[in-house]
Amino acid sequence: MPEVASGPFTIAYVESGTGEPLVMCHGNEADHRQYDGLRPLLAPDIHALSYDQRDSGDTTGFTGDYTMADLGQDCIAFIEALGLDSAHVVGTSFGGMIAMHAAIARPERVRSLVLISTSPAMALFSREMLGLAERTPEERRAFMAEAILSPAADPQLRTEIAELLTGRSPEQSTRRLAAMTTHDCRDLLPTITAPTLVLHGSDDPVIPAATGARIAELIPGATLQVLDGLRHGLTFENRADTAQLIGDFVLRSSGVQQ
Repeated sequence: MPEVASGPFTIAYVESGTGEPLVMCHGNEADHRQYDGLRPLLAPDIHALSYDQRDSGDTTGFTGDYTMADLGQDCIAFIEALGLDSAHVVGTSFGGMIAMHAAIARPERVRSLVLISTSPAMALFSREMLGLAERTPEERRAFMAEAILSPAADPQLRTEIAELLTGRSPEQSTRRLAAMTTHDCRDLLPTITAPTLVLHGSDDPVIPAATGARIAELIPGATLQVLDGLRHGLTFENRADTAQLIGDFVLRSSGVQQ
């Protein structure tokens, strides 16, 4: 898969399409593959780039502990390493936190922002999710496997997700959890200037839909779209609609006629 150098680090990514650059930030238990089924459904005028974060996939060179703000800077560094002045950014769950920090720290690099099933603070997660902080990675993955899809979802999607929620050492999982548990950017959300779309499932057991509504309230001019009957996995169970919403928003934010 392609790689770009960013200082001493090597960031691995996959890409599809041409046109408006869209950087995609994956969730905590996932890697770049989270968007493999969604990227082909995006509008052909979008150049989608899904990269592996620290302690994920094939990205290398990162050592030691880090914060969500550090991961936000990594997202910006990836955009710059690609030779881009700016890009649209989408993030899901953990990746949405990264996207927030990227837009807060470097507003000139973020053309628009799509935040999916995410939270501006760990304190706004559900009680069930907060209780997993002391559980093993295997227990967290088992919870997420059930939380991602509604009971009506295609069983094949459960197999796909089970294959995705693997591959980290205990040390890597611990570092990512530590970054998440210290995350709180609520006071900084009003400083975000990028056009923002917030997508959330009405039945999300990980991050309540009310948290998505709160994000939309705090970011000036943000648009909220709640998808009825869906849980945490909008990039899986609801791919076609989610891709349509993302694509329309990105192209509309860019002034591209559809």
